[in-house]
Amino acid sequence: MFNERMMNIICFLKKNRESTYKEFSEKLGVSERSVRYDVGRINDILSLEHLPELEKRSKGVVVYPSGLNLKGMEDKMGFSITAKRGCSSSCYF
Repeated sequence: MFNERMMNIICFLKKNRESTYKEFSEKLGVSERSVRYDVGRINDILSLEHLPELEKRSKGVVVYPSGLNLKGMEDKMGFSITAKRGCSSSCYF
């Protein structure tokens, strides 16, 4: 479902609440277009799971929604995201 780069985006947003496509592209070493594609795929998956989507604001800002709880998906996919520890998979931000 989520690839490693998508997991890194989710982990970073969970921890920092918001970021920009530019910041993600610099941290991940990929183009802003790749990050936009990943955010779109993340939102597609969240939508299929009937979960709130990442909010895309003007000026390339992406916000982690306050009502997003990935616990059910964590159990299915074998990863864990917590506010204190960050992501227990290979989140490298």
